[in-house]
Amino acid sequence: MADNIYWESYLKVLNVLETAGAVFEETEGGRRRLKKRLRDEDICRSVIDGGEEDDDDDDEENLGLFIMSGRAESKTVQLNILSNVVRRSLLFGSDEELTILSETLTSTKKDFAEKWYPSTSLDSIDSIPSVQYLNALILLCSTAVSSGTITTVEPLTPLNSSYTNSYYRLLGNLLSLGSGYISTPKPTSPPRLPKTPTEELGRFVKWESAFRSTLDSRRPSTPHPSDLCGPWSVTDEVGGLKIGVSSVTLLPSGAVSVPNGNAEGLTWRLDPGPTHLDTLTFRAFDSSKILEYKGYLDRGARLEARVSKRCLKVRGKCTSNMRGEESGGEEIGTLYYSQATTRFVMEKVKEEGGEGGGEGS
Repeated sequence: MADNIYWESYLKVLNVLETAGAVFEETEGGRRRLKKRLRDEDICRSVIDGGEEDDDDDDEENLGLFIMSGRAESKTVQLNILSNVVRRSLLFGSDEELTILSETLTSTKKDFAEKWYPSTSLDSIDSIPSVQYLNALILLCSTAVSSGTITTVEPLTPLNSSYTNSYYRLLGNLLSLGSGYISTPKPTSPPRLPKTPTEELGRFVKWESAFRSTLDSRRPSTPHPSDLCGPWSVTDEVGGLKIGVSSVTLLPSGAVSVPNGNAEGLTWRLDPGPTHLDTLTFRAFDSSKILEYKGYLDRGARLEARVSKRCLKVRGKCTSNMRGEESGGEEIGTLYYSQATTRFVMEKVKEEGGEGGGEGS
């Protein structure tokens, strides 16, 4: 027999049968045959259930549409038998067999409750832990058919700790033996580490932007934060040379005050940027020109100023929109407009009794 080319295949068949719980016994003629009962895995038997049942005990009782074993001395022994039926079906059964098993177990739930909980009303049996475990077995079969593959080992219905452990043992057995209906989700690959400073900066920008969005959704930002209110010194520059210094005061209401000079302050606001830079914009009217100052404020420097009490600085561009030009501008109705751009630096002025950094929102 050892030289037979089918010997290896025959051993594989025996291995599959033993995996399903088949038990072989020797006959008087020296041959092996299958015992009448399959071997059940210990999935949810209680420690007080004792040892294995007598293999020669074939007593059965018909309860409703399902043949429940008369050998079951307790509800946990009965559930262990049903768990092994579900186990074999998920290992070797088809969608049709699982559907039939799910429907049969559903119809058996009433008989199970009447046998082990005769004084409990049928309306409240789903609150019994052992019935909840039976519901989990039913859902396991029906979900395997409807979803094709179950990718979680967590119970599909609430269970107490004892039956949760039983459910884990059942799923663990199915995973180790390779049930096509049970699989674990594929682990996500770890993010690729940045290889250059540019990639590292890009990753930080994405993280900071997402964090900023989450923070702003919980605490909406104000366009007129208090730490920016107060007097500022504004220096206009052309080609790196200072061409003028003026003073402006940003008011909590969003208005701009120009204490000295002929200019008239208009409005200001702070717009949160998607990265670490926020945009500070204020406007003023000077004779025939509307001056728009737009600068960028580093959020980290702004936070640091609250601790160090250093003065805030903003750098950016000033755009002047001039009226009445005859050429070189854009025609709007009967008026002509042209633009000129300069650079500026503005610095928060420390007020008496206060600090330039202040407290912001």
